[in-house]
Amino acid sequence: MKAIMWVVVSLFGCHLMAAAPLHKVGGAVPGRYIVILNGDTPASEYAESFARDARGKLVHVYSQVLNGFSVQFSAQAAEAMTRRPGVAAVWEVPTVRIADTQFGVPDGIDRIDQREALLNDSYTYTMYPPTATIYIVDTGVDPRAEFGTRLTNINFTSDANGYRNPNDYTDFGLPLNDVWHGTATAVVAAGAQNGVAKWAKIANVRVLRYDTGTYDDVVAGINWVTQQRNARPTEFHVANASFGDASAPYPPADAAFRASIAAGVAWVFSAGNNAADACGYYPASLGAISGAITVGAMHPQSTSDVVTSYSNQGPCVDIYAPSEVDWGDPNTVAGGTSAAAPHVAGVFAVRWAASTTSTSAEIEGLVKGLATTGALTNLWGTSNDRLLYALNPKRRSVGK
Repeated sequence: MKAIMWVVVSLFGCHLMAAAPLHKVGGAVPGRYIVILNGDTPASEYAESFARDARGKLVHVYSQVLNGFSVQFSAQAAEAMTRRPGVAAVWEVPTVRIADTQFGVPDGIDRIDQREALLNDSYTYTMYPPTATIYIVDTGVDPRAEFGTRLTNINFTSDANGYRNPNDYTDFGLPLNDVWHGTATAVVAAGAQNGVAKWAKIANVRVLRYDTGTYDDVVAGINWVTQQRNARPTEFHVANASFGDASAPYPPADAAFRASIAAGVAWVFSAGNNAADACGYYPASLGAISGAITVGAMHPQSTSDVVTSYSNQGPCVDIYAPSEVDWGDPNTVAGGTSAAAPHVAGVFAVRWAASTTSTSAEIEGLVKGLATTGALTNLWGTSNDRLLYALNPKRRSVGK
């Protein structure tokens, strides 16, 4: 606990020190840094001049979840930045990766609208006004008929020189190759034919390319999602993050996630595909926070519901949802806890729209409280026995 408290102080309370700390991290991206400013030095006013004076490339400015910015410049410039008045801390930026993907063919949305294990080739759901947005914080979403006009796009990925084009949905000039992850995640959450919340708005928040990215891009995505929540407080905002690895929290990202959750964004995290305790993986461990939820993967079969052999488990996994699911692409299926999480994101949006007045923490409690219990097998003794359930009292049936 003492170490954690020191990190918080290092982020926000070092303005009394002669020089701010320069934090080293494993797997750092060469030349990429996040600069945290003191409270009396707003990033919105000073980021550009700080980066310019350091002969760096300004990449992102954070105003909603951190008071700081990310920048591309030399190691010498980073050292010099720690001595500049107004700087609280400088952090190297590590890489971040999506979870691995496994393959199979069961139907996820078929399973979650019934208590019993036997699939019945139908999905029952309720249509609501589009007052909820599901943010797919991922590798990118290809536009397709399933989304129609409900899809909006923002790109936060930057190249090795710190250049970012918010309207670029190619891979630096090459055709977009994200159908296997970001698009699948969006379809499962809110696709018109194959998704859970068929009416919800979808925001493509691109923070990764292929299967990797940098944490400063991720923080920029968190910042933007939170900005949308603050701009439209009467609407419902659910963010899906199907990425992570076995690591301690990266403090700037951790502070950003926590600020976003506190602002009222409901974050849904994948548990990870390592057959390990999810409490040792990040950001999966954030599911312990009220208003956020971490999702493990299960495999619906004809007579039982089996937690997959690869899914992380343990007390940090709040709920389990289907994986290895058909998402409408004839060549691939959506697999891993990456595919389980957007089922929960979709149901979170459904329950929130049905309640209209509840907080994200209250809806989290409802999603967990209405889950099916006693159905899962291959469940660790330390794990929560909850299988996602989607139905609301008022609904209409739609055959598949």
